[in-house]
Amino acid sequence: PPDKLPGVLKLADDLMKRLDLHVFGIMDYTEGNRYVGNVDLPKEIVDAYYANMPTVKGFFNGYGPGNTYDKRDGVPFISYQYYADENLNADEMVKDFRELARLNPDRPYFIPVHVREYNDVGRMKEVMDRLGPEYKVVNPTEFVLMAGKAANLTRRFLDRRPDFSGRWQLDAKASRNVFATRYDLTVQQKNDVLSIASLVFYHRFIHHREWRVERTLKIGGEPIKGLDYHTRRMKHLAAWSDSVTTRAEWAADGQTLRVIAECPVETAQGHSTVTCTDAWRLSTDGMTLTIEEYRDTREGDVPVTVFVYRRQL
Repeated sequence: PPDKLPGVLKLADDLMKRLDLHVFGIMDYTEGNRYVGNVDLPKEIVDAYYANMPTVKGFFNGYGPGNTYDKRDGVPFISYQYYADENLNADEMVKDFRELARLNPDRPYFIPVHVREYNDVGRMKEVMDRLGPEYKVVNPTEFVLMAGKAANLTRRFLDRRPDFSGRWQLDAKASRNVFATRYDLTVQQKNDVLSIASLVFYHRFIHHREWRVERTLKIGGEPIKGLDYHTRRMKHLAAWSDSVTTRAEWAADGQTLRVIAECPVETAQGHSTVTCTDAWRLSTDGMTLTIEEYRDTREGDVPVTVFVYRRQL
């Protein structure tokens, strides 16, 4: 937790001094791992490490490859750029290192490597021997001292936005004015790409009645047209929407996602258009997703519908 982090880091810094250690390693799995999610850190957390660990000469971040980088007063914060899996043969690792070098052409280029413990020294020595004299292995302290003097280290942090990824199920009792008896969401979020699969189920029918819709939005991108993802968006009103055009954007607070749907509806006089805005908010513990739906045709600023979802583990 943010209020506990400074004290923990000060304690770690004191222990580093006592043990004559100079490089601190960070492994974070709060947002997933290198396959799904990310292993990077936002600026405010990197700030906390620098502010509360003045003894450290450099930081390594990650487990597998990451993309958080910084450098302050010659102290680098640099992510692992390679994971030496014990199942990779030496030839494959040699090719990987050379490919990294082509992707990062400025010299010197610093490659922190996580060597999986099931590797042995002889195997890694074979890899380095085959790479040749252009590559040099150094100990962590020498590494960060050199990297701290380099001018070609980039500066990059995780863009701190809520990640709605997960499986969500409607809490009907906590929700308000929801027509369906069951509503499930599966959300996958990668940076500004949001994939949403919704399942609406109404249990009063003997036969199987459910409504599945999938859509992928780029937050801040162009609107997409598709099936409406509510069984009856207008509830008890005589207006029916079939297809909708949807877009997504971040609200001014940077924490609320606005999903905006333009809904052509059939009415008694023919057709009309309703603009629906869903405000997505994630609870502090990440376990509750609240979606408030507003309509431009509705009086007042109270949401028409409130969906409260609980994360399914």
